Amino acid sequence: MNICDFKEERFKIGSSQEERKSFYERRNQRAAMFFEAFSMPTLLFAVGFTLCFYKAHMGIMIPVLMVLTSLYINAIIKKFDKKPSKFSYMCMGISFLISVSIFLTANTEVIFIDYCIIFLLFMTILLDSFFDISKWSLGLTLKNLLKVVITSFGFIERPFNDISSARRIRSSEGKTSGKKIKYVLIGIAISIPVFIVLGVILSTADEVFREFIGHFFEELFETADIILIPLMALAAYVVAYYILRYICSGEIKEDDKSKYNFNEIIGISFMASILLLYFTFCIIQIRYLFIGDTSLPAGVTFASYARTGFFQLLFVSVVNVVMVLIIKELFNNSKILNIMLVICCCMTYIIIASAAIRMKLYIDTYYLTFDRLLVLVTLGIIAVVLIGIVLFIINDSFSIYKYCVVSISVCIMIFSFARVDGYIAKYDIERWIEDEEYTKADDECVDYYYLGQLSQSSPFLCVNSLKLYFQLLLCY
Repeated sequence: MNICDFKEERFKIGSSQEERKSFYERRNQRAAMFFEAFSMPTLLFAVGFTLCFYKAHMGIMIPVLMVLTSLYINAIIKKFDKKPSKFSYMCMGISFLISVSIFLTANTEVIFIDYCIIFLLFMTILLDSFFDISKWSLGLTLKNLLKVVITSFGFIERPFNDISSARRIRSSEGKTSGKKIKYVLIGIAISIPVFIVLGVILSTADEVFREFIGHFFEELFETADIILIPLMALAAYVVAYYILRYICSGEIKEDDKSKYNFNEIIGISFMASILLLYFTFCIIQIRYLFIGDTSLPAGVTFASYARTGFFQLLFVSVVNVVMVLIIKELFNNSKILNIMLVICCCMTYIIIASAAIRMKLYIDTYYLTFDRLLVLVTLGIIAVVLIGIVLFIINDSFSIYKYCVVSISVCIMIFSFARVDGYIAKYDIERWIEDEEYTKADDECVDYYYLGQLSQSSPFLCVNSLKLYFQLLLCY
């Protein structure tokens, strides 16, 4: 039995007793084969993951962890006589650069986003290494991705079942490696009381040795490290093993049997009504917001009109992206429908510009915060994704999933390296200095609390602004 041909076999209901026995034997052989091939690389990965990540998830060891993860995936793929694609190597490179940005920032929200992107990249690498995802539709790719992340949890007991299967196969073949391990464990267990007695005697004989041993065990047992480190290593091993086991089980389908092909007239009629609404909205944005027509309805000022609605427009932009992709996925290919989808993408750019302008005016009035900057970054990412969607509408063979993964990851990487807290502090301090209200000694306009909540990277990019700020404080 070759590991390259590994695939789960389904049990047939109504089989005879001999067929059942043969089925369980084959299943145990597959499990033992998989365990022997992948248990040691996975164990080494789990130990390396724990050493790099435990109490160091923001440290310099994270890039080392990315290299270790890439080597682990390469080692696994080679056992199946496969090679990572250029796309997979690109994803590995992006994940490494993002990991470098992690220890260069102290913003926990940015770090959380970075880890989400890194997880997405490595799940994509696994799928791309075992399957040709460039031939998958977007819906099938997302479906299989969710299977790997969520459905694979049903394989959580496989690491332990495979160990049991491997032991049964070894005992049936007369191999004694399991007995040797048992004897080693027995020897270690017998040595523990002797170790304790000899340690006590030696500590009474030498004060320096006693102090060293006492300090060592005091630090060891006062913290939870002695329990948490093995638990993290075990969790890393189990998760890595059962995800790999699931991918190799044959549960992921490469043919999209659930693909829909609705009549394109339905889609055209739907898009016609939506485009009419968007056309009206976009004309109003161009006239009143972009050009600055002051003939607003009674009781509506330009300031109140321009500084509201950005979150709603951000939501509409996201809805448009999802809506265009769903329509492209569900309906038959039609030139008219494709043109309408491209027009919808163009109108979405106007909506994005409207949301960005409103947010900029809001920031000019109420200063810059991380959430407000994140809205602008999200709008920029949507604008980049829309380029790929337009190419996907024009060319069905264009891999929209790969484009989205790479483009979003690169945008997040740039955002992570920007050390945004520093720029937020710099912008706000300079605005407070220039603000006429502040020159009148209105100290309430300065948000001291928010400045104190920014990460440790903020002071390094706004030293000059801080100097001016404190000079101005002394004047009042």
